[in-house]
Amino acid sequence: MSPSKTLRYYLQSTLDLISPRLLHHIRQRRWRSQWQRKDYCPAWRLPEMPTEVREAVDSGWFTPGRPILDVGCGSGELASWLAAEGYPVDGFDIAEEAIAKARRNFGHLSPQVTFQVGDILEAWPGATLYHNLLDRGCLNGLSPNLVPTYARRAAEKAAAGAHFLIVYSLSSHPIIEQKTWQELRAAKAAVLEAAFRPYFEIERLEDGRMSYWPKGRERGWVPSLGIWLVRQGQET
Repeated sequence: MSPSKTLRYYLQSTLDLISPRLLHHIRQRRWRSQWQRKDYCPAWRLPEMPTEVREAVDSGWFTPGRPILDVGCGSGELASWLAAEGYPVDGFDIAEEAIAKARRNFGHLSPQVTFQVGDILEAWPGATLYHNLLDRGCLNGLSPNLVPTYARRAAEKAAAGAHFLIVYSLSSHPIIEQKTWQELRAAKAAVLEAAFRPYFEIERLEDGRMSYWPKGRERGWVPSLGIWLVRQGQET
């Protein structure tokens, strides 16, 4: 990693300790500005559906026919695939331009698919409780200090017995944190388990990999976690 990126990492880590909310807002502004570029193509884009998402659909783990809340939906590719599998989908993202692109590309799927602007740290959009929730690559952009807030917001939108699948990238730069992949996994898993256990049963925590396009390079992969959660409470 270049010295400039190393310095940026340490500056972000310091700011995270002092004011994680401020760091969150800085990252939001950067995310919005990236989506404003017409040629923007996210490093975490989807070349194909993640293995975990396919399993959740094919096995019926996502309750068939029940709406899915797509957290951090980006430009809507995942939502459109889920709609083709027979699910109504509500997606939201912090970036207005991403939502505008999703509506341009997949507006013809309305009302089965809807897209709204929303912040993962504020009350999530929609008036309903969901039995299916999905986050592919959104939570891993959040400060560990803010994960408990995210978990609480998710719990507010999840019906009792709801299934919530999170595909979580561990890191693209483990060496910078002076940890092996195994140490990094253990540290990240501990943060996630502590945040979600008050609201969700952790059904599975499985190793996987997420596609990643470093700028100017060919497609690569980084280790990820598939986090399979069930909302506590008696299902109705």
